[in-house]
Amino acid sequence: MRSLMLRLIISVFMLFPTVQAKESLDLFKIEKPIEQYNASDINLYLQQAMGDLLVRLVGDAEFASASEAQKFIRNARQWVLRFQLVNREIDGVVMGQSLAVEFDRNRLLAELQASGIHIWPLNYRPQTLMLGQWEHMGLRENISEQSLEYRIDLDFRGHSRLLGLPVKLPQDSALFELIPSPEVLVNFDLLPTSLLSNIEFDSPFLFVYKADQIGQVIRWVWRLYSLNDGALLLGGEDVGESFDEMMKLSLNKLLDFYSTPYRQGLGTLGLIEIEVSNIASYQAFSVLESFMLNLQPIATDVRLVGLNKDVIKFEVTYTGQLSNLLDELNKLKLVEWNHQTLFQGQLKGQYQP
Repeated sequence: MRSLMLRLIISVFMLFPTVQAKESLDLFKIEKPIEQYNASDINLYLQQAMGDLLVRLVGDAEFASASEAQKFIRNARQWVLRFQLVNREIDGVVMGQSLAVEFDRNRLLAELQASGIHIWPLNYRPQTLMLGQWEHMGLRENISEQSLEYRIDLDFRGHSRLLGLPVKLPQDSALFELIPSPEVLVNFDLLPTSLLSNIEFDSPFLFVYKADQIGQVIRWVWRLYSLNDGALLLGGEDVGESFDEMMKLSLNKLLDFYSTPYRQGLGTLGLIEIEVSNIASYQAFSVLESFMLNLQPIATDVRLVGLNKDVIKFEVTYTGQLSNLLDELNKLKLVEWNHQTLFQGQLKGQYQP
């Protein structure tokens, strides 16, 4: 299929391949633990939620302190659709409360776009396989979904969701029996070929961490590897008193590392003419028009420039990589993109109901 071949060619110019997020996540819904809820502080809670939202949308851990973000944070309540307190339960026992806030997606998208604030789309966020080990007084525990059912003090998944970072953990201890332990893995500058070839991973990146509690101090070591070639991409070492805080700092660095190539590609605008034939009914026209108008945040402007017999033409202004726009267009299964002349700024397809 020619559209697939084109997509592969365009992918060569991207630093990271497109990866469909494995975890269902609505970018415009924020849920964050609250130690002790006070109704009189609701505006403060909503402002904090807006700050978290902007960090998540942009993919920059420091963005909430930027002047562009402050005008949204100060007026956070006007962008809220609804909010509610949610009990956090484990085996029926309430362990605390979170405030769940849903923001007005369409209004915010329009205003962020008008303010020149670019969003990092969810389906361009790679999934990360997380392999970790906790040690205390000589006892070592490998971190899996199963172990986190009773080690809520080591559960970092809430913060990864808050950042909009898709992560995957081993379901149980079985994977740890097939590979070197995290304590060993963090010492590699290059993952061994045997690890990459003998075990099938469905994530492009591996985050390995080791936390060793000695008295009241925790020694923290982490590494990020590519599972394509085993290369060491990022890492750090620290000491502190809180596993949660050190993990958060590491995940923030991960967020910046993943989003930087996308954000750096947003410096210029692109323009393309999209032509679709075989538009034989108003229903077909309506479906196509609605799809085009909902291409935000990648498309900043969509204009209907031609309608002749059964052919419709749009002029689309987009930000960043053209491949990002093509990814979105390929989701419209009713159109077969059968002829591309991208170097002339055109894309043609045929509507197939």
